[in-house]
Amino acid sequence: MFVICPPSPSEAPSTASIHISSMSSNPLLPLQFPTPASLADLHSHLASDALDHLSSRPPRILIARAVGAVPNSALCLKAKALSPSNTPDSGNGSGTVASFAKWDIVRPRRHRNPPAFPPLSSPHPPPLSKLALGSQRLEPGRVSKGAWHELNGGDAPLWRQHHHQEAEEAEAETEEEDGQHEKRREEEDEEEAEWPASANREYLTAYSSAASTARREAMGSRPFLHLTFICTDLQFRGHGVGTSLMRAVTEVAKTEGLPVFLESTIDAVPFYEKLGFVRVGGFRMSIPVDGPKEGFYEEVCMLLEQEST
Repeated sequence: MFVICPPSPSEAPSTASIHISSMSSNPLLPLQFPTPASLADLHSHLASDALDHLSSRPPRILIARAVGAVPNSALCLKAKALSPSNTPDSGNGSGTVASFAKWDIVRPRRHRNPPAFPPLSSPHPPPLSKLALGSQRLEPGRVSKGAWHELNGGDAPLWRQHHHQEAEEAEAETEEEDGQHEKRREEEDEEEAEWPASANREYLTAYSSAASTARREAMGSRPFLHLTFICTDLQFRGHGVGTSLMRAVTEVAKTEGLPVFLESTIDAVPFYEKLGFVRVGGFRMSIPVDGPKEGFYEEVCMLLEQEST
């Protein structure tokens, strides 16, 4: 049987081991951490990250612990979601960690300045966001968006042209500032990981850039619970432990009044769709494969909205 609760500090290394083993078939892992030394550093980093999530109030990490007997119900709840306002302690940590889930709460901070002039009659659709080098954003629909075409409104009086130019300059400055603020809000609300020096930062940066761009385009300024990882020990797969953890995280999001957002590998999409998630975007990045050929790595952005009451 499994109990779902926050881990004890001594179980942080177990979550790190599960993380690495469950990602062993992911083609990005050997690119980002190509040596045994870098994998060892990754293990230490992930264990530390688990402790950071555990130290949050309320904790932002849950485990599914395989035990022979159900611990005291005041310490853990058997296969039951935990409310962040009433999160029990981790207990004595007896048993084996079968799975874990980690998340962040993202509440964007917008600093948009009002335009210096009222909008002109000619529409100016928002520009398409620039894609990270080596990555490609995927649209949730089958047909990709065409490029926006600016519409010309004909000749205008000189004073109108003058204000038109100033308004465009102000708009361009505002868009540039917004882009900087959007980047900063990722750093403020969802801190960038400080990866080990032994890691290959080229592929870490490429992934981070592609994922954050797709995430911003999918969620905009909406607050959300970002499920960053859910990993299960290979020997415990197929026993419903991942589903139980997902229900627990969904309950946390429900208490916060937030939707659940995640980036899914292609093979895990059916699992999340069965739980009610829908596709809201995605991204693709180029990676090397055997020989001179170039391959692609893809993830799908998925969202679970809270049911209306």
